[in-house]
Amino acid sequence: MKKILIIGYDSYLATNLRFNPLKYKKFELRRPLNKNFEKYNEYDYIINFCIQPEHFNTLLKEEEMIDVQIAKHIKNPYTKFIFSSSRKVYGSDTVLKEYEEKDAQKPFDFYSKNKVNIENKLKEIIPNNLLILRTGNIIGMPPNKKNYLTFIGWLQSQLEENNKVIITINKDAKKDFITRKYFQQSLIKLIENDCTGIYNIGSNFALTMEEILSAILPEKYIEYSPKEKESEQFILNCSKLHQYIKPLSKQELLEECKKVGIKLLNNIKSIPVFLPSDNNYAPYLATAITSILSNTNSFIDFYILDSGINEENKEKIKNLKTKFKNFNIEFLKIDSKKYFKNCKAYGHLNLSTYNRLLITKLKPELNKVIYLDSDIVVLDDIKKLYDIELEDYSLAAAWDKSRILYNTDTKIPLELSDDYKYFNAGVLLIDVQKWIKNDIVNKLFQIQKKYEDKILHADETLLNKYFDNNYKIFDISFNYTDYDILNSPDKKIIIRHFASMIKPWNSNYCFLEKKPVFLKCFDDFWKYAKLSGFYNEIKNTYEKEINKNFFTKRMSAIIQKSTIKN
Repeated sequence: MKKILIIGYDSYLATNLRFNPLKYKKFELRRPLNKNFEKYNEYDYIINFCIQPEHFNTLLKEEEMIDVQIAKHIKNPYTKFIFSSSRKVYGSDTVLKEYEEKDAQKPFDFYSKNKVNIENKLKEIIPNNLLILRTGNIIGMPPNKKNYLTFIGWLQSQLEENNKVIITINKDAKKDFITRKYFQQSLIKLIENDCTGIYNIGSNFALTMEEILSAILPEKYIEYSPKEKESEQFILNCSKLHQYIKPLSKQELLEECKKVGIKLLNNIKSIPVFLPSDNNYAPYLATAITSILSNTNSFIDFYILDSGINEENKEKIKNLKTKFKNFNIEFLKIDSKKYFKNCKAYGHLNLSTYNRLLITKLKPELNKVIYLDSDIVVLDDIKKLYDIELEDYSLAAAWDKSRILYNTDTKIPLELSDDYKYFNAGVLLIDVQKWIKNDIVNKLFQIQKKYEDKILHADETLLNKYFDNNYKIFDISFNYTDYDILNSPDKKIIIRHFASMIKPWNSNYCFLEKKPVFLKCFDDFWKYAKLSGFYNEIKNTYEKEINKNFFTKRMSAIIQKSTIKN
């Protein structure tokens, strides 16, 4: 069995080598290289995976080249040195070329020039004990360490900075990619066969940048610059390598891309927010989104439970990008009649109210998510809601104390606990993975079937029956309704929920305990409506509602002068 010395053991390329069947002694060495040189001759192979940052911005002197200094101390004629070079030594060309090991070296930047210089020095020092690996772009699980100078490291840093990858090179440029696993398997095979000389390590086929990026990340996380630069293109001929290992398949490469993409997205520090809307509600959806983005620095992933928003309104909502950069938006088309054909709508609700029950089915890869009704405005940082610890609960909501006034409409027919605390389902914090593990969605529909004729508030009633006090209660400031205005008038509002049939776009007052109350906080709605791109439509709706009958016009005038203020 061979003894292998790995320098830079925790590097990107060396990661997971500890799990291969080769027997070697773990050894990590950091610069400066000023000791332990005599031990180098105890090994069959020495591999240096340390990266010198200076490679990229200056030409190294011989005494600064780590690989050369290592080679000078190899005196054992049986000790071989493996140098991790680069395909860049072949040069750069915007025309697709296939490079073989015998092709001339044409370095074009500091990095490739340093690699060529090191290769040539090593050939002088240990010509018969040298294995040079010229490697293409490597796809592998993103590292936990920062500043890995790799293709995936670049993607990771872009996502962390911008929550997207901004591509400035031509998306049609073709490049040779391999998986990190295939690199490691190739290395093992070359060691097992006592290989020396130069070997290309690649896939021997090329994918466009668009193909490789779309395999790694969803489209919404990729932005192509309108001024894409021409990019180098290359394929590595790996016929020498394939004497010892079968070629990498395109399927294996794309499967690894998907795995990497999942981990990259898990590292994105964004807040997933689900909101429902049909075409009629699109203006209020846009207002809700505007209010969220106006009050947070966090990046928000919006998922719209779409019950028929037309393309024109979708584009207007997407156009919020001209005002805010910290969000992505995805419309999830839902056929409510298909999914909820056995469910019933009640009162002013329609079947689309059940859409929120599909969140964990539509996006099972997410962890904790926020659900908001679209008749809300957020007046503070949404992150305050997202940061609430769910502990062992799978749901958090605000206790709707107004239900105490008429609790028999749900408590008795649904057989709820004596001390049950009914919650309003317009603002929820959901643990997606716990929902999936406990099969909660199917259990909710079982409740729907059992209590079909006793459910008064659609899916909200189903949720209350299932969770029956087994949920995390958060403060009403996160779901502040008309009832709360009367009972807690001085409470700081984080999320204002227009939960009744009285909305800012159809009135400017409501009745609380038979008293007309002018709602000043409707002003907050109009503040964000003006920024939403739908202001004229919302204003027209409001004016039609106010003017459509004498009673509404008269009451509006009276309330404006009323001393009853919230």
